[in-house]
Amino acid sequence: MSDILPTPTRENARTTTALRTAPRWPLVALAACGMLWMITPAAAETTNADTELPAVGTAEAREPYQLVRTLQAVQDRTAHGSRMALSMQGPLLSKTNAALLSAPDEAWQEPRNARAAIAFALSGGSPAILRKLVALDPRPAIDPAILDGVAAYIMGDEETARKHLGDMDASTLSPGIDGRIALVQSALYARTNPDRAVKLLDMARLLMPGTLVDEGALRREIFLTGQLELNDKFKQLTKHYLRRYPSSVYAKDFHQRFSSTLLRMNMSGTPEQEAWLTDLLEALDVPNRIDINLRLARQAVTQGKTRMASLAAKRAMELAPGNSSMMEQARLYYGSAIILDEKEFLDGQTILASIDRQRLPTDDTGLLDSALYITTRIRQMPVMPTDQSSASPPPASDKPLPAAIVESVFAEKSALDTTASRVKDLLGKSDELIKEGMGS
Repeated sequence: MSDILPTPTRENARTTTALRTAPRWPLVALAACGMLWMITPAAAETTNADTELPAVGTAEAREPYQLVRTLQAVQDRTAHGSRMALSMQGPLLSKTNAALLSAPDEAWQEPRNARAAIAFALSGGSPAILRKLVALDPRPAIDPAILDGVAAYIMGDEETARKHLGDMDASTLSPGIDGRIALVQSALYARTNPDRAVKLLDMARLLMPGTLVDEGALRREIFLTGQLELNDKFKQLTKHYLRRYPSSVYAKDFHQRFSSTLLRMNMSGTPEQEAWLTDLLEALDVPNRIDINLRLARQAVTQGKTRMASLAAKRAMELAPGNSSMMEQARLYYGSAIILDEKEFLDGQTILASIDRQRLPTDDTGLLDSALYITTRIRQMPVMPTDQSSASPPPASDKPLPAAIVESVFAEKSALDTTASRVKDLLGKSDELIKEGMGS
């Protein structure tokens, strides 16, 4: 659950590299811009969501609450796929931060401005504005428990944050900060009381539907319910997310974590699970279906869950364009998955031998080398005759073994189990594999 924990302060002008290395950050900052470094705005395309972006006026002529309202409108469009909004977000955060810090002290006696400062700090903004407000005398026109609790949360003091915010009913708060406070509360209880955290995430979504808070809360609730093995709710929420936010700029991150959660839930690829997953993905366009299946297949094969890997890879092969990088990835994962099946070993070996490594992502070339090495090891395994007679060595040849010999290699269950265990280990350590093969 590291992605929903608070992180220490940082100024918005820092580079995206600093974003990656910063140890902790506010919860909604992660929802709003925590994955900012994963997407390149310059390479993004205009979407329908881009046509609904609000006009950005001159900061000097506007009240703090108006500036924050514009920022949040832009951020909300990223949940619906606007790459233009994503590219605007960083500069707008910086401009809004400067305007809020330069606002006169009396501006914070206006409740809308005080609430806006809270919302800004929980939307990826600099915590400097909260440090300023905490030190004001008279204090801003907002419940001190909210100000002190959010300030403590952002500074990483969860105990103090729980003291101020833990028992607060977010549904009674003003619109704009109600859902954000519920989201903060869910983070504060995610480790100690996950059932309560799930309910708070439900509340955050209900209070701010259609916003980035809703999208971020939904993603986090999906992963939390997966960890709690609330399978029915996990499936329901996943379907809701994929239909409501299929184009979110954070969708790729969701696909990766969704695949990981599926495997942690022991999704082994039974017919029932396969039917559910197929129905679930029907809501997505073809590129997104390919992406999820490829991510699922790769993670499954490296964890030794070969049935799920082969099913996901086969779905990706059915959807991916021929001679594409995606097709080559799918063939790699499929071949790697089926080489442990005594009936499909030769097919898997043939597929792996025909893969064009130039079309593979860099991370997958090591996986290919590992899988090819495994096929060599399987071919070199001593034959295990069923009559318990002495095993004869494999023929000294680089050609694939005849099917009868492959079958005999897998005849002994103990040999198969040992090989399966070895595969899981080998796929995760390709560099060591290659060195071992060169030295053998």
